[in-house]
Amino acid sequence: MQSQDFYKLGRPVQDRLIGCINGSGLPPPILASRGGPLEPFVWLLGAGGMAVLLIVLYRIGLGALDSAMAIQGGALVGAYFVLVGAMTFALVRAAALFADIRSLPFKPGVYLFPIGVIDARRFVLKIYSIDEVVSSAGPSPSNGFRITVKGGASFDFTAKNAEVAAKAAEAIKSARGQLDAAEQASHSMRPQALAALDPLQGFVNPLAPTTSIERTVPPWAKFAWAIAPAVGLVLGVCIWLVRNVVSDDRMFARATAEGDAPSLRAYMARGSRHKGEIEVVLLPRAELKEAQQKGTVDALEDYIKAHPKTGIAPEIDKALKKAMGDELDDAKRAGTVSALKDFTKRHPTHGLDADVKAAVHAVYVAALDNYKKNEAPKDVTPATLAFMERLLGWAEVKGPKIEVRFHRRGNSLDKADTLIGKNKYFMGVVSFATKYEDAQHMKPREDELGATIVARFNQAFPKDVAEMSVGETLGDPEAPLPPVTVPTMFIDYVAEWDGGLKTSDKPRGVFAGVGYSLDASFRMPDDSVKPLRIKPGIIWRGPRFEGMDAIEKPEEKIYADMAAGAFEQFGKKVLATLFTTR
Repeated sequence: MQSQDFYKLGRPVQDRLIGCINGSGLPPPILASRGGPLEPFVWLLGAGGMAVLLIVLYRIGLGALDSAMAIQGGALVGAYFVLVGAMTFALVRAAALFADIRSLPFKPGVYLFPIGVIDARRFVLKIYSIDEVVSSAGPSPSNGFRITVKGGASFDFTAKNAEVAAKAAEAIKSARGQLDAAEQASHSMRPQALAALDPLQGFVNPLAPTTSIERTVPPWAKFAWAIAPAVGLVLGVCIWLVRNVVSDDRMFARATAEGDAPSLRAYMARGSRHKGEIEVVLLPRAELKEAQQKGTVDALEDYIKAHPKTGIAPEIDKALKKAMGDELDDAKRAGTVSALKDFTKRHPTHGLDADVKAAVHAVYVAALDNYKKNEAPKDVTPATLAFMERLLGWAEVKGPKIEVRFHRRGNSLDKADTLIGKNKYFMGVVSFATKYEDAQHMKPREDELGATIVARFNQAFPKDVAEMSVGETLGDPEAPLPPVTVPTMFIDYVAEWDGGLKTSDKPRGVFAGVGYSLDASFRMPDDSVKPLRIKPGIIWRGPRFEGMDAIEKPEEKIYADMAAGAFEQFGKKVLATLFTTR
């Protein structure tokens, strides 16, 4: 096989080859397979492969919130540069080849002449002499031929019809013999004989141009090595930048479409173009929604601490107000002052002062209504109702604490002791009545009566509305009642002699009858409120001896029973004044 640059041939040979290939000169091709080489298409295929890789790289992680490749780092600019540069180089090469083929002055293709095969698909001709043809096959049923040359290359031709195929087959068989005959011709006839078989044999035509046809190459085709990296750098960087912008916008669109905090946080971790909007508005809004879903004010308050500056302050205020309102409603449904106070304690900046105050007032109104309907005696006096209403009004403002306190005003049993000491049934100091009316002996009576009144009072009202307890006893009989700081029921009492003595053989002794003057005065700290007085008069009690003879120290038991009976009777009077009997 020989290679021959067409543009380095003499002009006569160029013109003759052009005429032979195009069919206007002799010899015409025995067979022809017209068409350019596959090389530009290979370059195009390579460019397509680079484009596919570029698209794959472009789409990796595109708009994906969960991909580390969502925003491709600067290290990948090199990959874009290489792929775009390689694609550009392949395209320039393909374009240059197509331009080179289009500029050929003959129709590109593979031609079979009597001298052999001329591959004229490029400007560099590849010439396979007839001696290099190792086999020829054809024609096939489809009028096809295959010519195989040394080295393994083969060329396929197709005749237009069976007649042409038959002539071609005959020409192929006779080609070698014709070439041998031409070479054996005389010296003077040999050029003409060879020229009839070989299109590369030319004759000078004095009327034809003598300058060889020159190859024309577009300037850009010469600089593919420079164009490719320049385009790769500029376009690769631009594609990388645009791709990251597009991916950022898609991530933003996806995050906002999802609207939940994890998606927005995922964008914040990778995106940048819309970071300000998400950080100030969208993410706080999504996290506010999460806090609202927890359904507690605590969750919202924690949210506010974590988000001191946002662009949705009105939404946060609205959500907090609603949550406060809902939690206050829960406290209202509990129907207790404790629940409402717990609400205000947990949320001191609730901003619902008027609502809380109204809710607390409603609890006290309900407590008063319940007292009137269920706890007050049927014949309750207007004064008692008015006092209880004032009492609950005070408790609503100042607190539920109420006290009951005893005031011992001594006794008047000294005269009885004088006569007891002169009586023949006198048993010594154990017989003196005053011995059993001192603080030590009256304290159990106070405790028992105080506990009875406190229990009934606290049964009528919730502890957080009004809670009574027993306060410190006033022991000075001459001291006036002190000013009070909480509503207080003072119970004054004094033991008096009934003027008579009773004697007993079993148990042996002399005893005085005792009357107890008890007076309850329920007072408010507000001096303008008239105290509620309960004063049944003196309760007289006489000694009882049944079953006492077998008791050690019967005197203590007899006087204790008298006091207990009087205190019990007085307690019933107090409770009957304030509460219904149960």
